[in-house]
Amino acid sequence: MPPLVSVVMPTYNSERFLKESIESILNQIYRDFEFIIVADSSVDGTDSILDSYQQKDDRIKIYHHERIGLIGSLNKGCRLAKGKYIARMDADDISLPNRLEKQVSYMETHPAIGILGTGLRYIDENGRRGKSIINPTNPKMIGLYLYFENCIAHPSVMMRREVIEPLDFYNSAALHAEDYDLWARSSRITQISNLPEILLYYRIWTGSICQRNASMQNQAVIEIRQSLISRLLSPEISVDAIVTPMDMANSSFIEMIQRIENVAGLMLKLYPAYLKANSLNLKEALEAAYISARFFKSIAKEIIRIKLERSGYHRTI
Repeated sequence: MPPLVSVVMPTYNSERFLKESIESILNQIYRDFEFIIVADSSVDGTDSILDSYQQKDDRIKIYHHERIGLIGSLNKGCRLAKGKYIARMDADDISLPNRLEKQVSYMETHPAIGILGTGLRYIDENGRRGKSIINPTNPKMIGLYLYFENCIAHPSVMMRREVIEPLDFYNSAALHAEDYDLWARSSRITQISNLPEILLYYRIWTGSICQRNASMQNQAVIEIRQSLISRLLSPEISVDAIVTPMDMANSSFIEMIQRIENVAGLMLKLYPAYLKANSLNLKEALEAAYISARFFKSIAKEIIRIKLERSGYHRTI
């Protein structure tokens, strides 16, 4: 019998935090899983660490290959997975012991949910804990959030294989936003939710992929949002109206005002269109209005953060 869950972890030069991440999966309360680790030709001590663990636990399955990058590694791991559910894990994060147990229990009793994330707590490279994030749980609100930002923590998710397999898993063109792209495509055919519990410690450090590739990620995010919004509003929406805080932070003051006006005009179209396309009760409609308004506030905060960082100020978690 195949295991119910396949945990997929890509690795590349991951020796620094790898043992802690692997142990966090092996120490899960839930035990019926295979642990697929895709080793992407590291040049540090990653492979020797992996080999030592493979001898300790037969649930670990390590696949070595020539360098194919993160998205290639994710797709290889997902295609090898035999479980009903695919759970993601990164080689620098920590899953709390009851993570898989909580997610399996929820997925088994909520068949309409195809992708399930969790809350998270940031930690730094020394393991010091930072702020906690509890993402929205209502699938209808998540559908709205996705027009603005990614509200699903990628290394926390559990996904139904039958949902993401027909989508051919991750899109190789969505560099550094492959998760957001998958949620956007999946939202057409399934519901997405989050557990309102912290079940993952998400590590922020200077060597992490998201820290090294912010500019490329920003461009991919714009294209994903453009696709989502154009599908709702049609005809296709101009990219000028789908700017991100990074774009605005790079603008002059006059350009920034114009871009904010463009975003405001888009929001006046997007909110009623979303209400029309989705069956929302009064409480949900009010929550959707609040989410839309909060988006503008988050833009301002992010613009300030980016400008401060570029002036030499570094935020701590």
